[in-house]
Amino acid sequence: MHRAEFENEGLTNVRERLTRLETLIAAEQVNLGKLEQQKSTTEREIADSEKVLDDLKTELAELQETLEEKNKIVDQVKKTALKSSKVLDQALKEIALCVSDDTATQLRHN
Repeated sequence: MHRAEFENEGLTNVRERLTRLETLIAAEQVNLGKLEQQKSTTEREIADSEKVLDDLKTELAELQETLEEKNKIVDQVKKTALKSSKVLDQALKEIALCVSDDTATQLRHN
């Protein structure tokens, strides 16, 4: 009878251990399900972020192209302004010479 009690106690311990393991497995399956949901959510967020990043890269490239075009226009305007400034300076010099000549002529006549 002693042996039967010992075997019964051993069986009870095995059942308790089995119950704990089954509970642990169930909890881990729940955790696994949550992790799989988080993984799916994170993958969607990454995909969305990559799409936004691609859109921003495209927009940046377009803006860069626009900037380059506008810089070319600015450079042309600068060149035109420089040429105009040179022409204006030359015209002012010629006017100054004419005024000086006229003044000198008037002073001689007086």
